[in-house]
Amino acid sequence: MSPVWLLPVVTLIVASSSGGVLAQAIGPVSPSHALLTITFSIFLVSVGLSLALMILTIYLYRMILYRPPQDISSPFLGSTSAGDIVYAVCICIVFIMWSLATMWLVFALLSLQSVVRKTRFPFRICFWGMIFPNGVHANLTITLYRVLDVRFFRVWGAVYAVLTFAVWSIVFGQP
Repeated sequence: MSPVWLLPVVTLIVASSSGGVLAQAIGPVSPSHALLTITFSIFLVSVGLSLALMILTIYLYRMILYRPPQDISSPFLGSTSAGDIVYAVCICIVFIMWSLATMWLVFALLSLQSVVRKTRFPFRICFWGMIFPNGVHANLTITLYRVLDVRFFRVWGAVYAVLTFAVWSIVFGQP
């Protein structure tokens, strides 16, 4: 057993955070829909956290029973500026990962365009696999706007979230 067992549960927690972002946008237009979105997001995060705590309990039990790995000390723990250094490094890593995800997104869209142009392929259940990573990418872009305060991320995140919702609607409407 490893923490990898938490990956299926993470989808519930990520979906609930997306619901929080969506509720903020819906709030001025329709407070009742925003309340419904928040309620559903709270349900998702409570189920996700409950399952995560169950899995973490089992993992902790395994660590106690079979002993954890040896302690690894870090020279950064004593430094008072370690938090700022880690924060700056994390921002750089997140931006690099966002750039890589955007590059792969462009490659995927170009590949999809060439396939759709040549043939018409039928709907399959695996199309749902397109929705989750695109939603996470849109959420990450909006979060980058909040952290870096760069207007491009706000606009692109909003546009991409709407496009992801449109793709979700199309896939949801398939028989």
